[in-house]
Amino acid sequence: MRKLATNNKGQFIVIAVLLIAIMVISVATIMYSAVTYYRHERWEEYLSIIDNVEMGSYRLLELSLANYTLSSNSSVLTANLGQWQRNLLNTYPQYRIVLSYYNQGLSRSWNQKVSYSAAKASFSVNITSVGLTGYRFTRSVLLNMTLLDVLFYSKKAQTSARVGVRFSLTMEGPTPLMGVTKNNFSQFTVNGADRLPVSTLTRYYDTERNKCFVYELRYLQDTAPSSPASISISMVDYRNIRVAANASLPVITV
Repeated sequence: MRKLATNNKGQFIVIAVLLIAIMVISVATIMYSAVTYYRHERWEEYLSIIDNVEMGSYRLLELSLANYTLSSNSSVLTANLGQWQRNLLNTYPQYRIVLSYYNQGLSRSWNQKVSYSAAKASFSVNITSVGLTGYRFTRSVLLNMTLLDVLFYSKKAQTSARVGVRFSLTMEGPTPLMGVTKNNFSQFTVNGADRLPVSTLTRYYDTERNKCFVYELRYLQDTAPSSPASISISMVDYRNIRVAANASLPVITV
């Protein structure tokens, strides 16, 4: 009987030890999961902050380039970058975000066959509160207009004679600029004559000559313009960035 009691006591101790071991392992697993989840959530937050910094930096370049093309204020990007740097420190004080930048500048080349407005800057982000340093990225903004050709559509049985001036519009990437309407244009002249009030705008992919998406400003006219035709076009895109192009183009009868 005494031997049986001793055996039962030994079994109880073994069972108790096993239960304690299971509890320790369970608690450790829960704690590990909680810590891992916490760390994961924190890094998600840091990545979200970096995404916001990148998006904000790009938007700042857009606004600065728009201001520059409309006002010729060449110092606007430097001023905006300095303010952006200070705003980040004030917006996320607990993270101590340090933004460094290299201003590669604002530029424009207008009144050419290929004309553009551009801005570019490189950035480095440090989140010093967690030791995250040296995250680098570069952002650029571009509006490019390329004058392509002038078409004269001779009169057909069902259609009147008309003139079409074709050009391409691209953003950084290069990506074709979408969503352009006639309201975006402030100037369209052919051989010195203002054709903007009487023109219509179309967009399509030119599979024959230019192999790209083209915009075409068309207007009715019985005769072909003298060739080469002097073309001037000015426009502002949805970001309020302006570009102006000018060129003498051959007239093609189709």
